[in-house]
Amino acid sequence: MGEFLTFALQEVLKKVGLLAAGQISLAWGLQEELGRLKDLSTMIRALLQDAEERQVKDKSVKIWLQKLGLVAYDAEDVLDDFAYELLRRKVKRIILKPLRAKVSDFCSSSNPVAFNLRLSHKIKQISLSLQKIKEDAIVYGLQVGVLETRPQMIESREIHSHIDKSRIIGRKNDVLEVVKLLAGSEDQELSILPLVGIAGVGKTALAQLLYDDGDVKRHFSVRMWVCVSQNFEVKKILREMLESLSTRNSGLENLDTIIQSLKQELQGKDGQLAKRYLLVLDDVWNRDSQRWDELKDCLLRVGGCLGNCIIATTRSDEVAAIMKTKLSYSLRELSEEYCWSIFKQTAFEDEHEPVDCDLEDIGRSIVNKCGGIPLIVRVLGATLRFRKEKCEWLSIKNSEIWDSLQENDKILSILKLSFDRLPSLSLKRCFAYCSIFPKDSIIERERLIQLWMAEGFLQPLQGSNMMIEDLGNKYFKDLLSNSFFQDVQRDELGHIRSCKMHDLLYSLALSIAKSEVSFPSHLNLICDAKLASAFSQGSPRRLRSLFSTSVTYFSSKTWNWKSLRTLYLYGSDIKELPRSIGKLKHLRYFELSRTHIKKLPASIITLHNLQTLRLIECELLGGVPKKLTNLVSLRHLYFSFEQQMPCKLGCLSNLRTLPLFVVGPNKGKKIAELECLNDLRGELTIINLDLVRDSKEAEKANICSKTKLSALKLVWRVGRSCSNYEDVLNSLQPHQNIESLEIHNYMGENFPPWLSMRISTHDDSFSLNNLVKLRLFDCDKCEQLPTLGHLPCLKILEIWQMDNVRCIGKEFYSAEADSRRETLPLFPALKTLSLDGMYNLVFWNVPTVSEG
Repeated sequence: MGEFLTFALQEVLKKVGLLAAGQISLAWGLQEELGRLKDLSTMIRALLQDAEERQVKDKSVKIWLQKLGLVAYDAEDVLDDFAYELLRRKVKRIILKPLRAKVSDFCSSSNPVAFNLRLSHKIKQISLSLQKIKEDAIVYGLQVGVLETRPQMIESREIHSHIDKSRIIGRKNDVLEVVKLLAGSEDQELSILPLVGIAGVGKTALAQLLYDDGDVKRHFSVRMWVCVSQNFEVKKILREMLESLSTRNSGLENLDTIIQSLKQELQGKDGQLAKRYLLVLDDVWNRDSQRWDELKDCLLRVGGCLGNCIIATTRSDEVAAIMKTKLSYSLRELSEEYCWSIFKQTAFEDEHEPVDCDLEDIGRSIVNKCGGIPLIVRVLGATLRFRKEKCEWLSIKNSEIWDSLQENDKILSILKLSFDRLPSLSLKRCFAYCSIFPKDSIIERERLIQLWMAEGFLQPLQGSNMMIEDLGNKYFKDLLSNSFFQDVQRDELGHIRSCKMHDLLYSLALSIAKSEVSFPSHLNLICDAKLASAFSQGSPRRLRSLFSTSVTYFSSKTWNWKSLRTLYLYGSDIKELPRSIGKLKHLRYFELSRTHIKKLPASIITLHNLQTLRLIECELLGGVPKKLTNLVSLRHLYFSFEQQMPCKLGCLSNLRTLPLFVVGPNKGKKIAELECLNDLRGELTIINLDLVRDSKEAEKANICSKTKLSALKLVWRVGRSCSNYEDVLNSLQPHQNIESLEIHNYMGENFPPWLSMRISTHDDSFSLNNLVKLRLFDCDKCEQLPTLGHLPCLKILEIWQMDNVRCIGKEFYSAEADSRRETLPLFPALKTLSLDGMYNLVFWNVPTVSEG
């Protein structure tokens, strides 16, 4: 899998060339040196295709690639130093008057002359190194190949790429058989059923079908799912069982306390343990019988009524044997006909349409070679979905992979056929990077895209208007459509929130990524054991990504990871950041969510390249540095508490994500700070709206121009009295694209016209035509609900605590002034209606069918 090194180098050298040819050379008068660097990087890129093919047999070529990697990443760092210096001076000019900025620069250690000399020297050294590498390539006889000029794009789709239970084929009989086995163990206090099968055969999919089966739900009043994987820790498994039942008990560490809490959660109303439970342990690898016995003993201590059951999925008969159970179910490969049905689902736009005879013959041959493994069938089908040329299909059918490998490597190598056909080098790097997460992780879509951004994997084409986040979404959907992601989770609006990777695809990503981290120029460290090893080898200078939950390696007062792009400390026990964090000038992504940080050092404001800052649920963190708006590249800012909102957010003109805005009484925290942030996307919650003076001030927020927002939440404080509720809300009208709207603690007597208004009398278009979800909470003064029956996309409607509403009349469904109301269907998309706390409601006029 060593080719990942070559396409990683392709991307880095391409970036070096673009940087060298860009505004940096003009700004510093280094056109000649940077021009030479650009030419060298372009020439060497052209040699990489030949190097990829020869490195397996020729060790000298592999060493040549490793030397090139060291120089290429150093070159990227040097050119990023230039770009950073431009940003630093831009910020300086904004803060200081131009003359003072010039004096300050001249007197500082980074004055233009000194900086020019240092960087010019570094560029010359890199150019000399690249020249030597080019000369060595000639000695090794490397030949010039064809450069990738632009990424090919494939059409994205989101169907069939996750486990859609209604489309799982060929497992109905398996479900029936397993249900019989479960029903036959009612006289056991705790029965254990291993589901055994080879990799990719569909064990987890079958377990999910069982988990949601109607008979199983009726038989087991409590169901719990724990993904175990390689880390079989009894306390962790019990804690996850408990947390799936109640969020009140999250974070418990004492084993006896966890067991007692589980006991309470499973206890019936009469004080007896009366809830029968099903526990699914997915992906078990544990071969230590003592650990299994310990888990079983703990579950017996939890107790319960007869008939409790564990289903454990595993690839290994040996793992199943240590469970010491009479029950077992072996999941066999699917028949060829079932596999062909799966292939048709994924390879063709409409599986029911007639298939080209030649493609069907080739497709059936491919399916026959897949050996009844549905994962392989699905991935290869997805790969060929938008490739209808016979040669593409024949290249997979006739690949040497099918016959030349041992059984243990065959599945990964077959999956690699799909990886090889991903349409761009950048997309391949994005897939391989997913191996940085622990196995079986839930991968949040937004976080993943922001990490790709930080690593420089997302580079829109020159001249393109596509935002970098949109390209990231495109890549995510491409990987999803190729079945490289699965188990997609969506929010209430249908937007993808997270996904997972199948074990085999994770192994593929890991094996591909290893070739890049095999030399110390681009390390991605995710666990403390690796971290300790890397530090001992003296490689932290070139560290690019660091994921850690332990404070052990952060005790040093100086952080000297000058190449770091990503610092991910989510959930770590770190309590203090050193001032030296300001030296991480290449840092793009900084995650501190759920840590014990109390203060951010002032030096953080020098991280001018930072794109993403996550401070979610940092409960001990007070305010943030006053000049946080010096982070001029910031695009995504997350925080959870009012005091953590920076002042003068309007200066951060690149912001794309701002889930929370806290209106304050003082300048710098007025709602007008939102005025120019028209590229905000996703969710926006605005709280403390009672501090907005009047409609004119509310209009300055310019909410109607934020066309990329999908969800808006407007919140007034409870117990605050003001007379401008209606004027303020009327001036906060969202754009027609809004999909979710929540209004909390609104004390106006009437809702604004835009909530019910039709844009034109000549069509059926309304001001909230795309609204999917509406929540009205604690709007106590309103006596009448808004007119909502005409909203064509409204699926979820929740109305809570509206004590003054006594009657729900016809106006709730359609406006009396609407002459066409009889032709419009009422609530055509509504699926959920929730009314709560409406204690004075005495009459509800429900229209008949003839009325709408």
